[in-house]
Amino acid sequence: MSTSTIAGTNLATFVLEDVLGLFGASVQRSVPLIITGRGHGSGIVWDPDDLVITNHHVVPGDGATVVLAGQRMAATVVGRDPRYDLAALQIDRAGIATLGEPLVPLKPRRAPPRAGQLAIAAGHPRDERDTLTIGVITATDHSPAPGAGERPWLVQTDVRLRPGHSGGPLLDSVGAVIGVNTLVRGSLSLAIPVDLVNAFVAAVRRGHHPPHLGDGASRDDDRVTWL
Repeated sequence: MSTSTIAGTNLATFVLEDVLGLFGASVQRSVPLIITGRGHGSGIVWDPDDLVITNHHVVPGDGATVVLAGQRMAATVVGRDPRYDLAALQIDRAGIATLGEPLVPLKPRRAPPRAGQLAIAAGHPRDERDTLTIGVITATDHSPAPGAGERPWLVQTDVRLRPGHSGGPLLDSVGAVIGVNTLVRGSLSLAIPVDLVNAFVAAVRRGHHPPHLGDGASRDDDRVTWL
């Protein structure tokens, strides 16, 4: 396959570097570190007011500390859905005031993701902060991969996820949220698709708290790595 060049620079390389430079700032402004008594994970600023989305398994208690732009802010869990491994945190208003600027939400992707598309995971894996990891979508609910088990609706990628990535965004090439990173099963990295996240956020805003439906994947399954 041939590629074009700009002043001797490979076009694919030029575009990718431009995308990563743009995402680097987004990670620091829109992907908070979530700290609890049992460890840490990542999150997504979902609206400009106070809502952060992360994984249910990242925040087992009623609250957490959200770290964004170097500021530590208290947050309360205002909704969770164990079945889809999602939780919503509301940041304390006094904490937001310490930022000195509005929260910067990430935008959800409108079109369904497709196998073969670029995928970028943003988050805070163990011992690192503000990282970006690149891969491609290998399967979606339209074409589930073998071994997806009872969760074929998850977006499946070859992005290398590590502990601490949980709750962070999986992004497309323009920075829109494809899903929320949740676990690794064998060689697959899996994310909750953004349409389910949108439905969850709508339920939280209506004051609806889903019943405990189970995690959807056994924690005794040695193929699963909870991030």
